[in-house]
Amino acid sequence: MKKLLILFLLMSLFFISGCKVLQEELGVYEVETEEEATPEDKEKEPTDIPTQEPEPTEEVVPTEIPAEDEEEEDEETVEVVAEPTPLPVLPLDITFTAEDGTELMGDFFPPASQNAPVVVLMHQYPMDHNVEWIAIAPWIQNRGLTEAVRPSNEFWADPSWFPPMIEGADFGVFSFTFRNCIGGCNVDSVVSREEWIMDAVSAIKAAASFTSIDPQKVIVLGTSIGADAGVNACVRLLDNDSVSCIGVISLSPGSYLDEDYGEGVAQLDEAGVPVRCVASENDGHCPDTCLAYEGENYESFIVTGGEHGIRLFDPASELDVPGLVAGSLIEWAYVK
Repeated sequence: MKKLLILFLLMSLFFISGCKVLQEELGVYEVETEEEATPEDKEKEPTDIPTQEPEPTEEVVPTEIPAEDEEEEDEETVEVVAEPTPLPVLPLDITFTAEDGTELMGDFFPPASQNAPVVVLMHQYPMDHNVEWIAIAPWIQNRGLTEAVRPSNEFWADPSWFPPMIEGADFGVFSFTFRNCIGGCNVDSVVSREEWIMDAVSAIKAAASFTSIDPQKVIVLGTSIGADAGVNACVRLLDNDSVSCIGVISLSPGSYLDEDYGEGVAQLDEAGVPVRCVASENDGHCPDTCLAYEGENYESFIVTGGEHGIRLFDPASELDVPGLVAGSLIEWAYVK
């Protein structure tokens, strides 16, 4: 019995030794799971977890994106530019500055569309823009404001007899007051007539800069000193690439601002800028001023009576002055 036990023990030792030799030959080792591997061992051990930025081994071809996904991507990446919102109908109070720093005031009647032509209204002595253009400005704007203008004893301030503007004709309108004329001008309102020409130039530049206005489509309608100032100012802007006068309507000019009206009209005519002049036959030297020049782009109209400036807007006149104004604006802004 003792011999059998000893024999069993010897065979067991031999078997264990043989297994270890076999493991060494095959490169197979027992893995210890109870003890944690040291940091050095961890660095040596291979891992199946990819790094954060693996190097691609081949070019990845993007898959086709469904139509719905493309629309969603466009909404996220494409910048959408909104259409400009039309300006309000009611006039806006405007303060602007002349070249010499003088602060001037006016009213801007916005157009209904973008890049619209603008009509700059220049008043006569001794009025201001509020008195003279109260009915004419909203009529030219053509956005329904004439219905809110109360009938007046002055025929030029009563829009009820004005001809309707052509449907769809759209204008911005800017009326302003020359320096020292708010509430009315007097002999002390201006030191030099050159200052009023400066005001006219500044008003045109201001109007051309307003939202929704096409600066290359400026039309001037002026009476008396405003009739002269409109021509004088447009002449000075002939070399200005950012602003362009496309027409001038003069009611009762008289070379009142120490610059010859005829010479100014000649320069505009040569540049292709049309001018239309209206005067009463008994209104001092105004008819002679209108008749002093003839040109390809110039027209003069002499009416009976002695009305001056804004009073040429007379329903009893043989010349339909509002119709002449409306027709000129449409021709210059939309037909040419």
